[in-house]
Amino acid sequence: MNIQQFVVENIEVPRSHIQEVLHCFLHSIMFTRAFGLVKPNDVYIDSLDLYYAKADDGEIEKKIKASVDSFIDNLTKKKLKKSQLLVSFFEKKQKSGFGGLTSKLEYSCWEQWVVNVSLLDAALSPQGIIDLSTQVNKRVLYIMKVGNESKAHIPPVTTKEVTPFPFEISIPNSSEGGVMDMVWNILKSPAPLLT
Repeated sequence: MNIQQFVVENIEVPRSHIQEVLHCFLHSIMFTRAFGLVKPNDVYIDSLDLYYAKADDGEIEKKIKASVDSFIDNLTKKKLKKSQLLVSFFEKKQKSGFGGLTSKLEYSCWEQWVVNVSLLDAALSPQGIIDLSTQVNKRVLYIMKVGNESKAHIPPVTTKEVTPFPFEISIPNSSEGGVMDMVWNILKSPAPLLT
């Protein structure tokens, strides 16, 4: 199966806004891929005067919070100015072997979202806040547009769960490697710990 990949354009974010911007992007991605019975929630980012939609699901919320916290820790500990988050969606497949005597569960990645972020050290002026809000909104609209228009590659949904497909949010090892290194690391890594 070919992996469909979407890249969210790099955005420069001051440290004071990184957490809320990443939550916004990750929740927007998850909202476009929540296929079950979804209770949508509008979230307001007061400092940016911006709304976004998220699926009201505790497991999604926990994974996003943990990933954003890890991302920020990674930036801080490694003193990085630029990094990426990778959201991967998988299809579970039962694969049989030895003439049907054994079987094992395999995960096949069908979609990835690459979120690129550069960290700004300086505080933003009032006009800078307006510009950041515009840039965040532009990327959320891209996520929603692509998520809603690009559906031909999605495997059949066979459950009514909010997230019928296992997903993983990861942080590439290096800020220098780029997208191809991330794809290679995902493909060569063992099956993720998924929900």
